[in-house]
Amino acid sequence: MASSKLFANHAERGGHAARRGACHVSRGVCVCVSVARCRAGRPQSAQHLRSLRHTSAALTTHLRAMKIDTKRGTFDVTVPPKGTQTVIDEPVDFETAIAQTGFGRFNYMLMAAGFFSTIVCLIDTTTMSYILPLAQCDLGLTDLSKGALNAITYAGLISGSFVWGFLSDTLGRHRLLVISVLLDGTIALCSAFSTSLWLMLLLRYLNGCMSCGALCINFSFLAEFHGAQYRNRCVMTTGIYVGIAQVALPAIGLGLLTETWEYETSVLTLRPWNVFVMMCSVPSLASGLLISFFPETPKFLMAHGRNEEALAVMRKIYALNTGNSPDTFPVRRLVDEIAQRKTSLSSAASSPKSVLESARAGWRQIRPLFSMPHLPYALLVFSVQACCLLSLNTVRLWLPQIFTTMEEFYEAQRLLGLEGEDAYMCEALTFRERNATLAAAVASAAFDTASGNGTAVASAGTAACVPALTSPNIYTNSMIVCASATFAIFISTTLVNIIGYRLLIIISALVSAAFSVLVLWSVGSAATLALLTLYLATVNVYGACMIGVVVAIFPTTLRTMAMSLTMMCGFIAALFGNLIYPVLMAVGCETPFYVVTACNLGAGLLSILLPSTKGRALA
Repeated sequence: MASSKLFANHAERGGHAARRGACHVSRGVCVCVSVARCRAGRPQSAQHLRSLRHTSAALTTHLRAMKIDTKRGTFDVTVPPKGTQTVIDEPVDFETAIAQTGFGRFNYMLMAAGFFSTIVCLIDTTTMSYILPLAQCDLGLTDLSKGALNAITYAGLISGSFVWGFLSDTLGRHRLLVISVLLDGTIALCSAFSTSLWLMLLLRYLNGCMSCGALCINFSFLAEFHGAQYRNRCVMTTGIYVGIAQVALPAIGLGLLTETWEYETSVLTLRPWNVFVMMCSVPSLASGLLISFFPETPKFLMAHGRNEEALAVMRKIYALNTGNSPDTFPVRRLVDEIAQRKTSLSSAASSPKSVLESARAGWRQIRPLFSMPHLPYALLVFSVQACCLLSLNTVRLWLPQIFTTMEEFYEAQRLLGLEGEDAYMCEALTFRERNATLAAAVASAAFDTASGNGTAVASAGTAACVPALTSPNIYTNSMIVCASATFAIFISTTLVNIIGYRLLIIISALVSAAFSVLVLWSVGSAATLALLTLYLATVNVYGACMIGVVVAIFPTTLRTMAMSLTMMCGFIAALFGNLIYPVLMAVGCETPFYVVTACNLGAGLLSILLPSTKGRALA
């Protein structure tokens, strides 16, 4: 009976009593309502009875709040006139309370501001991959140092994972999110003026440390303003944001990095890649400004016993979403989550601690993550995330270099009159080692182009440095790959509510493993582009799903720490993958693709053990 919907009808005009089924209605008051039988009526108002439609628990709470004996099949209930709210006097949990705020203006503004904070980490980790072919002469880069620049941001992310997670779960989401993105934007702006490899490595490492704060905190910050009904879509929407940023970066590169101008100052010479790095600092700075206008999450406040503050935040959200006065918010009291956990977090943080005491407090905080019942799930998500980010970022960050090398191969064929002769992907990627004639042809073309614009420079103790050819195809191909990944994630926002995270992860991981093998037998640039597009689209889907899994299966007091450690495992794998990619390529072109295939297969098989999160409430 509690799962049935409660309906009520208003009186007919004229104020005469009317009987509809089991409902007796008289001038705005519904008496003798049968929950089991009164199905023909329409809701008195969607806003008034919103919570009665969410869950059986929410319905029962309302009925009891209205002094109704829910054990009876038929009972009396007085429904206030339209425009008023049913007050819930009993303490309610977070899910019931946040459901009363609805979904509206506040949520739209939050997700709009969250766009910038969501893409900070992706931009920081991707920026270097687009400038490496162009900055190789300015910074004196080799294949190994290119791998180091791709990987160094992940080293910073790893260093900051534990610290930001601990601070966020202890001090709050909002303040630390603002600090981390503002510092990240400032450091990224400074890196645009680097004149040496070592300075660039240092600044990009610091970038990684700061963007880790945004990554660890942002998903918890956004998710904890939403109820179970909207949380999955909120998390998956952040995946769409990442996809949009992936498309925007090569689009900016298409406008900037295909040019060969330079601007000399008394201190340094600015080229297009310097301006590109400057533009990549804008999202971090914009994020810090926008997020500063939002409050702390009510879920975090409740978890730390600050229920009055949590209620104040929910009232503001309710007012913005519904247009009603904050005083009409129906929830009056929230459950005491600290009492439920029989733990006093506030008393533990009430006095200053020494470094040793802080370390012990940090261990006490994360120890439940490595204890039953959380340990098996923690190890599982750490492993799947490591496989995912290694297979994703090893290919993604070397994609501009792959497209650049392939363009050089086909340009060399054109110069020698061999156009039209397609080759396997690995034949194109290794043409310099296999064919000295093709290598000499493309080097001559690149040097002539650079010399005509003053961009060919000499490395210390060597002949003039030969920059890579810049072709619009490099960036249009990257845009196609990233746009397809965005579209795939967009489709997955619907699929995740139908089949759940677990099944979607299994399917995506196994399909991506097939594509990563098939690309080795692709002939011609079009086939290679198509298979790389499908591969990265499917890996992006299950990477986005993993974020939702972590948010769903770990409780609030461990959620950000779990997210931090999960991402740290992924970053270690991505760091390792980018460092060994040039080494594996030296062994054989097929080797790195066999490695990522094994990772995707492993992720798909391990995901079978993940718990179901479909419709699961936040703990």
